[in-house]
Amino acid sequence: MSDAPPPPPIPGTGRGGRGGALTSFLREQGISARAISSRRRQREEEAAAAAGAADAPDGEGEQAAAPTVPGQHDDAAEDNDDDDDLVVTVPAAASSSSTPAAATTAPTKASKAKQKKKRKRADDSDDEDDDFVAPPPARPDPTLVCIKCRVAITAWRKSAFASLCRDCVKEKQEESQAADADGSSSPEPMMTRSGRGRGRGRGRGGATKAAAAPRRRIGKARETAAEFALVRDDADVALAASQVPSLVDTCVKKIVDLIDDVESLGDLSENALRKFARVVCKKRMLNAGLLPLFTGDHVTSLTLFDVTLLDADHLATIGVLCPNLVRMHLAFCGRTADSTLAAWADAGWNSLAELTLKGPYLVRDTAWAAFFARLGGRLRKLHLEYAVKLHTEGLNALVDAQRAHGFPLEDLALIHGDAMTPASLSLLAHFPNLVGLSLMHSSATHLTNLQLDAYLRAMPHLRALAVSHAPLLNDKALFALRRAHATLTHLTLASMDGFTKQGVAAWLGGYWPPLRVEEGQEEEEDGGGDAAGPPPALLDGMLGTAPAAPAAPAAPAPATTVAAAEPMAVDGDDADPAAEIAEEEEADPWLELDALEPGLDFSDLLGATAVPPLHLETMILERLRGLNDDGAIVPLLATTGRTLVRLGLNWFDRLTPAALLALLDAGASALVDLDVSWVRAVDDPVLEHLVAALPLTRVAVFGCQRLTAAVSGVNRERARVNVRGEPVAVVGSEFDDGLV
Repeated sequence: MSDAPPPPPIPGTGRGGRGGALTSFLREQGISARAISSRRRQREEEAAAAAGAADAPDGEGEQAAAPTVPGQHDDAAEDNDDDDDLVVTVPAAASSSSTPAAATTAPTKASKAKQKKKRKRADDSDDEDDDFVAPPPARPDPTLVCIKCRVAITAWRKSAFASLCRDCVKEKQEESQAADADGSSSPEPMMTRSGRGRGRGRGRGGATKAAAAPRRRIGKARETAAEFALVRDDADVALAASQVPSLVDTCVKKIVDLIDDVESLGDLSENALRKFARVVCKKRMLNAGLLPLFTGDHVTSLTLFDVTLLDADHLATIGVLCPNLVRMHLAFCGRTADSTLAAWADAGWNSLAELTLKGPYLVRDTAWAAFFARLGGRLRKLHLEYAVKLHTEGLNALVDAQRAHGFPLEDLALIHGDAMTPASLSLLAHFPNLVGLSLMHSSATHLTNLQLDAYLRAMPHLRALAVSHAPLLNDKALFALRRAHATLTHLTLASMDGFTKQGVAAWLGGYWPPLRVEEGQEEEEDGGGDAAGPPPALLDGMLGTAPAAPAAPAAPAPATTVAAAEPMAVDGDDADPAAEIAEEEEADPWLELDALEPGLDFSDLLGATAVPPLHLETMILERLRGLNDDGAIVPLLATTGRTLVRLGLNWFDRLTPAALLALLDAGASALVDLDVSWVRAVDDPVLEHLVAALPLTRVAVFGCQRLTAAVSGVNRERARVNVRGEPVAVVGSEFDDGLV
């Protein structure tokens, strides 16, 4: 006895599951399932009848189900052609030894295939009687623009690349095929979504694959020139010639290998001594025994990149070993203590002008105050990283020492200054001759818009400004940068959420406050028309004219005889208009944020021509969530793109290819260093387009997962060159294998 076959899957659910995509669609369209349920009940009844006929005795089985002759068609069978159950009976003259279980045979492979076709045909017939609502026509998305033809990419013009339309992809493939047919050199074939290029291999069935190009791993360590002995072509010869170590590098490596037997380095140049110190510190071999090799009466510049093995006493001896020191740079100097700074102060470094310490987190504020009182008056450069205990007392001593010598300090960097308070940050405005100011990480935690505006007022020669992790800064700080437009050439802003694209427009346009637009109104304004400018009242204030008087209220309409024309006062008199306006102002949070606090005045900065235009050579923007939009980045690139030499757009994952095209429109003829790490819109066409059109020599693409090995990998048949024919280094690609 055979069991009845299981009921077929529910039509529209795909694989028999509940709540599939097609089932949800049918339910939303109001399609009735009455026909489906009735047909299913019919199948269950027929299956039960067939099972009962198989269990009945031979005589009853013959009466219940008449035997059919093989090859003979039955009209009833044709009527039930849509049934999923296939019942095969044997003739009446079958052998008596056959068991009841043999009365029904299992369906063959052909019958199973026929079943699937019938079921599919039955499922398709269910939709014929129902109304079908066609989807609306696809509209072009203004944010998706082809980087080549500059046409909006619609649903029918999409390709494997979000930045390139289907027509341009096809055109490029045809050009590649034509170049291959002519035998001329062509770029690497464009990759598809699967990461495979054309012409790399054939399918199965005896077809051969194209031979893979040999990998060019030449001199990864570059220890000796013998690693470059095997060359293949002219490109490898040029690469080997550029990477062969010089004689100085070879001698430095030999000395490092025999450093235990070296007693003196003799009279080395400053450049050679710096290279030697870099190799020794990289291997973390610098100890108290090797320190005398880098010191002496003749040493005026000391640069040690890792002094981890030197304790406080050994570091204190530098003051005795180098009495004529002018510049000192110590990294990883975490063992520096109060006694170390006291010994340096007693050394009498009257000519010390530049001091860089990275990691003196043990030195207390009183020790900094004593050191600055002795040696801080002549400092022209001061970089302190992780000076976590420096605050008001130490900075007051530095200000007093600098005042006695006319404030010669030009470059100040305080990084990871955990103890910096609002009072200590206010003291930085006493350095009028600063050219570079850097307040990074915890040093700017308490920095306010008023303090930054005071810096820009007091520092007329400021050229480089770097600020990060300042949660109190907002669009007012951006607008205050207009004070430094005449001199500012290097700007770094990182990890701040208070900036908005409306603030960028006010900064570049010269009007305040920014124009805040509601989300619903913003879409309507973007649909057509020019960008809205400042309101007329604001324009009058910017131009120095009195604002126009408000229009007089309209005269009341004459009374009419129709009583319905007058609205009936159900709740009494109307509310006061002034009170309604006050309530709306209180409900708008931007009014309070854009209001200028006491001491902050932008009246001298209003107007597009009030200050010189912005000419930045370096602009580094990292993790600015409020500016993570094309509406903020495109105006910035359009304004500064012509003069930019280095640009960093890190963690701007919502940008589109149209934002990067602003560099081409602005004519960035000087841009050589570009960082687009974690910009999701960067794919192969975008990178190729930028490299081919700009004089880039270095591009950072960390986290750009849409790139493929065809463009970002180093193992290519054609070298990456820019518009000037110079090689381009793509840093951070997952296909580089560490060989960039």
